[in-house]
Amino acid sequence: MAWVNGVYQGQIVEQTVSLYDSHERIHITGAVPSGTEVQVELYQANPVLDFYFVRAETPSGPQKGWVSAPFLQFNPPPP
Repeated sequence: MAWVNGVYQGQIVEQTVSLYDSHERIHITGAVPSGTEVQVELYQANPVLDFYFVRAETPSGPQKGWVSAPFLQFNPPPP
C-alpha cells in the first residue's frame, strides 16, 4: 500500500498527480488527487529518477500508470 503525493520539497506542486505510460512521461494514462491510496505493481530503478507503476480505484474508475518516486510515499499522509 502506498499513497500518491503531490508535495515536493515541502510544497504542494500537484493537486492532481498524472500517471504516465512510461518513464519517458510522453502520454498521460490517468490522474489521481494527491493523497490517493494506490497499489504498487512494478518498480523501475533508473540512474536519475526511479518510477513505480501504480493502480488506484477511483470514483471515475480504475486509474493506472507510472509515477516518479518523489510523488509516492509509503506512509499514510497526515489527516
